[in-house]
Amino acid sequence: MIPDDAYIAITTRLCVHKHNRRIMDGTWRAKICDLLYIMSQQPIDVFGIKESQGEIYPEPVTVDSELIYGVISFARHKTLEGVELDMNKELAELWQWFIKMKKQEQIISPCLLVNPRYFDMRSRAEPATYRTLQEAWREACKEAGYRGMYHLSDLRKKGLTEEFVTQGENDKGGHRSQAMADHYRLIKPPKRARSTIKFLREEANQSESIG
Repeated sequence: MIPDDAYIAITTRLCVHKHNRRIMDGTWRAKICDLLYIMSQQPIDVFGIKESQGEIYPEPVTVDSELIYGVISFARHKTLEGVELDMNKELAELWQWFIKMKKQEQIISPCLLVNPRYFDMRSRAEPATYRTLQEAWREACKEAGYRGMYHLSDLRKKGLTEEFVTQGENDKGGHRSQAMADHYRLIKPPKRARSTIKFLREEANQSESIG
């Protein structure tokens, strides 16, 4: 489980990208980490997501007393299990951030996650890759003092665990079995219950009190 302070320290360092002896704005790398965390899916499913698979609603709608701002529709690569992931405000804003980035960089691509144009000719405007970000994450961990402690793939466990603690049983992970769902939940909140049992000797106690 990646603690919040460690996550912030690591992603803050990802925002500064030392590339070809230049210091570039690497905010997009931290934003991809945010997407991995908030979507809480396998990296292969997040990196392969297409812009057309997300829909931002003109106005948020209320579902189970929660405001929903859009939806992401995809099938998990591992199980082909279909997932309809409702967007909260943060996820919708994050989705729009990547669309805006592509427009600012004048990148035309069906993929949501792409490399900015300061990359070399071979890689610029191409789909961002898990391997590249994994290397950057590893380096950022070392700089932040967390060498070898946390992996990029741990963001799925962090997200699914926090969702379970917050909303209880849910299908966000797109798992086919309860065993696999439990595998990704690193914290199990205590079961809540109320005591409604009354004293069996209540009347007797009252009689003694009166006497």
